[in-house]
Amino acid sequence: MPNALDTILDKLQSDERTKKAAAMIEAARFRAVYDMNLARAFWTDMALSLRPVPMPGIPTMCTDGRRLMFDPEFTVSLTPDEVHGVAVGHETIHCAQNHFGWIEPWMDRRIAQLAADAEANEICVEAGFVLPKGAVIPGRGDYAYLPTGKVAREHHRRPQVTR
Repeated sequence: MPNALDTILDKLQSDERTKKAAAMIEAARFRAVYDMNLARAFWTDMALSLRPVPMPGIPTMCTDGRRLMFDPEFTVSLTPDEVHGVAVGHETIHCAQNHFGWIEPWMDRRIAQLAADAEANEICVEAGFVLPKGAVIPGRGDYAYLPTGKVAREHHRRPQVTR
């Protein structure tokens, strides 16, 4: 059983990681404004409309169209380019494509999320964003079996999406 000092130290370390992760996300958002050009204006505008909210314990990052929820541990494990790719690129595509809106209650949420990530990540890679190792990218790595050029609903209909 942890003693009171260990509990306090764990809380302080957690708070520091949360502050560092939040600063990394803000840096990615600032970079989006600084680097903005006509091709990137879409992502920048969408990324700035999301309110960053730390949520320790979620696997990575996610959005509901209003908030950019992030796990501090995951976020601080990324490079600045990867944070930019996920926070400014990947999560904004989920908003633009309304990925959280088309998933029906009867659908397997894990498969639907993989399908949505496949579409979002392929767009991000084409746009030049850097994504973390292991990202769901059709035609590459562990996801080489997924066809390229498909939207989430098309991936969702394919039985091998969860291979």
